[in-house]
Amino acid sequence: ELVFNRAACYVLLERYSEALDDLNAFLSSDASAELQAAALRRRAALKITLGDLPGAGEDIDGGLALSKDDAELLRARAILGRT
Repeated sequence: ELVFNRAACYVLLERYSEALDDLNAFLSSDASAELQAAALRRRAALKITLGDLPGAGEDIDGGLALSKDDAELLRARAILGRT
């Protein structure tokens, strides 16, 4: 979870590349589905910031596969125009 939380700090510091690296590392771990969905949500938001809308959409879809009722992911999917 340290890597997951550090990614959030990197985002606040606008160190996006490092945040993305940490989220990628976290997502390759054996974290719970709940934490995986949260990491995908966070990575999707970061990808939106970086202009990677297709990548963000993939993360949103992946997060919803793990947590189908996640309000933030559902809202982000609607904003991106994904159904």
